[in-house]
Amino acid sequence: MLLYGILFVLLTLSFVRNQWGIVETEWFYKHQLYAESLVFGRIVKAQHDGIFSSGMLPGWVGPVPESEEVTYWQYEVYQRDLPFETYEPYRSHPSLHTTSWVILDAISPLSKERNTPVFHLINGVMLACTLLLFVWLVARELGRAAGILVFLSILFSPWITVFSWNSWWVLWAYFVPFFLCWRLVCSGVPAMRRVALVIFGAALFKCLLTGYEYITTAYGMMLVPMAYYAVKDRWGRGAWAKRVFTAAGVSIVATLMSMMFLVTLNAAESGSFRTGVDHIVETVARRAYSSNTAKYTNFPGPKAQKMIESLEASTWETVVPYFGGVVYDFSEMLGPSFSWTKTPFGAVVLLALALTLATFLIARLRADRRAVALAAAVWWSFIASISWFVLFKAHSHVHYHINYIVWHLPFVMFVFAQLGYFLQGMTSNRPAPVITSP
Repeated sequence: MLLYGILFVLLTLSFVRNQWGIVETEWFYKHQLYAESLVFGRIVKAQHDGIFSSGMLPGWVGPVPESEEVTYWQYEVYQRDLPFETYEPYRSHPSLHTTSWVILDAISPLSKERNTPVFHLINGVMLACTLLLFVWLVARELGRAAGILVFLSILFSPWITVFSWNSWWVLWAYFVPFFLCWRLVCSGVPAMRRVALVIFGAALFKCLLTGYEYITTAYGMMLVPMAYYAVKDRWGRGAWAKRVFTAAGVSIVATLMSMMFLVTLNAAESGSFRTGVDHIVETVARRAYSSNTAKYTNFPGPKAQKMIESLEASTWETVVPYFGGVVYDFSEMLGPSFSWTKTPFGAVVLLALALTLATFLIARLRADRRAVALAAAVWWSFIASISWFVLFKAHSHVHYHINYIVWHLPFVMFVFAQLGYFLQGMTSNRPAPVITSP
């Protein structure tokens, strides 16, 4: 417990104040303020007009003075209790996570200036606890070396660090469905009804709390434990396929139900169900593969041009740059002379490939069901990560500044778990265990 207490402090200090200098200071404090300002705009609106006003949708208050930016103006209005006249809702999110911040603000005895860092502290603590649970599960299942490397992969990740405290992203919530599925499958092949109920609840939780951002990755991540235990415990192809298709089916149902809820919220704000339906259809098309670019040519400007380019770009030219993004860079922490430490995500993919090949070529690892199952989990995680880049190509083409985070949900962490298990297995004098079905 003492060890995990120390690890908790290390992560929390990094997530709340970038204590170890993992990322550049300005990037840490300004990353995704634009998105987070939706939360504070919503709090202001709820304070003045009630929690159910404007369909509980997040948004921005206005009008924004010409000398101000819409992002920073939301914080100003919130902290200084300034008057506002208009409210621009963000219609793409069910908003339950913003409602939780509204409630927390209402019951907080602290001043508005102090509430903001408290929100960030809560997010940082929740993420630290969540990722330490992930480390503990890995260490218990795969050994101490795997747990240590996974922890280090988290601590030194610039992308996890900059997302950690943000009140819009609530990154810890992305891992909740993963843990629910892990609990579901860790004790044996689960009954079909139980799979349906747990996966349905997990998918609905994801949609209602964190919206549809990275939804394909989140759903794929949720099923990583199923991929691992299906191989480790020899479920058989039939049992595996039935449970995966069941999980996919109930996830689609949960998504559609959450969209019905979102349409209802939009109708409460606009007075028309059609508004909500049209917005969902248009948003999905705009973020994926819509061929309708004419509407953007009517609004010339950098933003419209980016939208046109994202819709016209090929999947290949959109996805390839994501392999070149920097997964680790110690130059910020250790100085410019360590710029050689910049490591692309593609290197992590190559490491996973090398470890997987070694697993199947080295007899002692090939006979170890855990090693084989871990390889299956790694590549299922890989598919989950790149699914967002491929299926939501237009969004990925525009959002290179944030979408690298999906590599950590949870592909990168599982690769380091695989590395730790490989090193532990190759340095141990004991023969690899042959895991059989319980």
